[in-house]
This record gives sequence, C-alpha cells and structure tokens, in this order.
Amino acid sequence: MIRAMIVDDSPTFRLLVRSILESDPDIQVVGEAINGREALRKCKSVHPDIITMDIHMPSMNGYEAIESIMADMPCPIIVLTGTSSSWNESTHEKAIKSGALVALPKPKDIQGVDPAADTLINKIKAMSEIKVVRRRNFSRPTKPIKKSSYNISKSTVIKILGIGASTGGPPAIHTILSGLSPQISVPILIVQHISQGFVSNLVKWLGSSTSFNVNIAQHGTRLGSGNVYIAQDNHHLTVTRDGRIYLKQTGPVDGHQPSATVLFESIAKEYGNEGMGVLLTGMGCDGASGLKKLADTGAMTIAQDESTSVVFGMPKEAIALGGAKKVLPLNEISSFINQRLI
Repeated sequence: MIRAMIVDDSPTFRLLVRSILESDPDIQVVGEAINGREALRKCKSVHPDIITMDIHMPSMNGYEAIESIMADMPCPIIVLTGTSSSWNESTHEKAIKSGALVALPKPKDIQGVDPAADTLINKIKAMSEIKVVRRRNFSRPTKPIKKSSYNISKSTVIKILGIGASTGGPPAIHTILSGLSPQISVPILIVQHISQGFVSNLVKWLGSSTSFNVNIAQHGTRLGSGNVYIAQDNHHLTVTRDGRIYLKQTGPVDGHQPSATVLFESIAKEYGNEGMGVLLTGMGCDGASGLKKLADTGAMTIAQDESTSVVFGMPKEAIALGGAKKVLPLNEISSFINQRLI
C-alpha cells in the first residue's frame, strides 16, 4: 500500500486529490496539510511514501517546504500547481531545483474523466518507491582537484561528449556545465528525460545560467565546438561520423524516446574511444547498456555516485554492467572532464 500525503491550502482541491488517489486500491491517503509548515510537522508523524505539493500557500510555500523536507526527511515529492491551460513553464524548473521529482498541472476532475488525474495516479505508483537522498547544495562552485587525483591518459583526443540523465537530472546537468572550462571545445550532446513540452524551458535555463550556447537538437545540424545540444521530445538523438545530428523515431529503448542508450551507442559506433559518456541520476536503466558499449570501445565513461544521485537507478545499472570506468560524486565530474579534455 502506497502511503500518500496531500499538501494544499484549498480544502476543495484536497478533497478532489483524496478522491482521485483513494479510487486506486493501492493508494492510501495518510495525511493532509494546508501549508508547508504543517507539512513538515505531518511528515514526522505519518511518514508518507510520497507527497503531492502545492506551491502557492500561506506561512510556508511549496518550494520552501520541498527544500526543508528533502534536507531533513527525504521523500518523493510531486508538485501539483496550475492547470494544463494556465501552466507556467518555469514551475517545473523551480520545482526540480528545489528537490521535487516532477511538476504536474492540477487535475480538475476525477480519474477516468480528466487525463491529468490518470497521469497523477501513474506518477504516484511509479515514483513512490524511488529511493531519494538527502538534498545537498550542488550548485556551489566545484573545488579544484589536484592533477594527481586521477590517473588520466590524454593519448586519445576526445571529439564528443554525451550525457544522459533522468530524475534529478536538470540541476545535475547545470552543475556539470557550470563547472566545465570555457576552453572545452568538443560538442556536448544531452538526453534528459523530461515532461513533454519542457525541453525549450530547460534549454533557456541552461543557456542563460551557464557559459555555453545551448540548443534543442535539430536534424542535420553540424555539431559546433563547445556547443550543447539537448534531445527533442519523442526523438532519439544520434550523431554521424562527419559531425552532424541525426534524429530518428524508432520507438522507445529502455522505455524512453529519446534514450541515453541510443545516444551512447551512436557515439560508440561513430567515434569509438574518441567519445566520452556520462550517466547521471535517474530512475530505471536507460543509458546503462549504451554506456557499457561505449566503454567497450576504450572510451572514458563516468557514472554519478550513489551519495549525490537523487535516484541511484541508471548509474547503478551501468556500474553493475561494468560500463562505468569512473564513479564520481557530482561535484567532481566537471573537474575530471576538464582534466581529460584540456
């Protein structure tokens, strides 16, 4: 039985969410709170498996509550705010940065009538068992690592860098890009599992808050040195040997389209040991087998460690397959890449 807690200042909406959740025999609502401050108290007594969280509430808003919960008593959190017709794209970015797993529009009716209610049920079931970690401040500047910290060979010139991420990925990607040297001249290709329609917002955020030129990947684009390309919705991101982006729709791989495994396999095929792959926090196994294929070519591959992953799913699978040559905490990954590429 999944133990859920509802946090919202509207009694009418709390009643609606309760009716949606309890329509499923696998979900039990164990508590309600009218603001973030009450949510903190209730968490300590009812110990929910998952929380639905409003943002705009008196006393303590949702962002503040999420940060406090993730710092003191980590628990999967789904933000519910706005509606599909009045959705503010920045909400997803702010919610994820605060520590939530996902942000969804508020349902307006019960399951079977409003698709948003069905989506909520599915997300609750998928995310309730995620092992989240205590939230740390990964946005601080990375500490320089002494040149002797790693045994790094520069005998092979790296020509391309691929990154895969899912749950908890946007702030992790931001940390890495913020820590990379402006001298990095290879193209960076990223697959981030994200809600439909939010890729453009992720691109704007990363482009405005890091030194890189960040773009949505477009079919046929020639890869530019030091540019960042993020996979489109519903398209696998691959590359050609002559340095162009090749998008394709061939169905989900490892449950996803775009898939990090497809990206890594493409880099392995076209660039071999002249590529580099990084697999970050995320639920499931996407990217693991692809990172292994890339590693088998002799390429450098990195997996984020458990202590800094929001969800240690994808990196764990890659490590188990032998696909990660280095397992590093998030705040050391960019320093390692700098040493290898500069």
